[in-house]
Amino acid sequence: MIKSIDHSGCIKCGICAKFCPGHVIVISKEDGLPHIAYGNDCWNCFNCELMCPTEVVHVEPYRKEKPMAW
Repeated sequence: MIKSIDHSGCIKCGICAKFCPGHVIVISKEDGLPHIAYGNDCWNCFNCELMCPTEVVHVEPYRKEKPMAW
């Protein structure tokens, strides 16, 4: 589930909301910052965390590293 968004490092690009398939993150019309609107609907896909250019979106449980294919 999406845990937090650190607004102090956010650049207001909106990428996290654009890549969220569950529409959990919405961009505020007042301040342009992303907010967690529907946290319980999070799919744990990690798209928001992976796509954030400033790495301010945090999802738990933490994403495991991709396994190496041998």
